[in-house]
Amino acid sequence: MTEFETATIAFRHASLWAMYAQAGIAGVVGLIQCALIAWGLKLMRQGARHRDQQHEENMLALKALIERTAPQN
Repeated sequence: MTEFETATIAFRHASLWAMYAQAGIAGVVGLIQCALIAWGLKLMRQGARHRDQQHEENMLALKALIERTAPQN
């Protein structure tokens, strides 16, 4: 085998490994992105629940205030 053939085979082998490495890195980056999106959605859901709870508490306080200050017949 000539040096050129050996170099060609080595280059193809290295190219194949580089391709596998790129695919692996892309897969890891994709998984990290999915995890970050899921975490963001979870935080948004928690924020919405907290706002709903505070809205309900405010409405109950307002109702109690109205009942206390309503004229008594």
